[in-house]
Amino acid sequence: MRLEVGGTLGPYELQRRLGGGNFAEVWLAEIANDLGFKQQAALKILKSATARNVRDLLREACLCGELSDPHIVDVRGLLELDGGFVLAMEYLDGGTLDDLIDSLALSGHPMPLAAVLEAGQAIARGLDGAWNGAGQDGSPL
Repeated sequence: MRLEVGGTLGPYELQRRLGGGNFAEVWLAEIANDLGFKQQAALKILKSATARNVRDLLREACLCGELSDPHIVDVRGLLELDGGFVLAMEYLDGGTLDDLIDSLALSGHPMPLAAVLEAGQAIARGLDGAWNGAGQDGSPL
């Protein structure tokens, strides 16, 4: 899979690279149709389709696809394209917590305690939602 701005992956057009690591890259993409429907998505794209990477991505997709929590990003779909795998997720605009901390540090301001507490609570709620998540049949995920 060749990843470049303006390129396509299935129904998605790549807009820009958001980040990545050893396992995958994440891209902002847009899906559109002839009826005027448009939606942005964050695409997690495997760098290497090794058996372990594919297994881990499929497990992530299946587990997260069943979770429904306001503190966890929604999974929109899973695609297999040209032997590669792509996880489509809800795109949340606004930067990362790291970006905020770095920006404040550069300006010489610490992160306000109220913001630290709010971020910590949101992270804890998301972890709780994932840890205690149940499938559609009520069984633990």
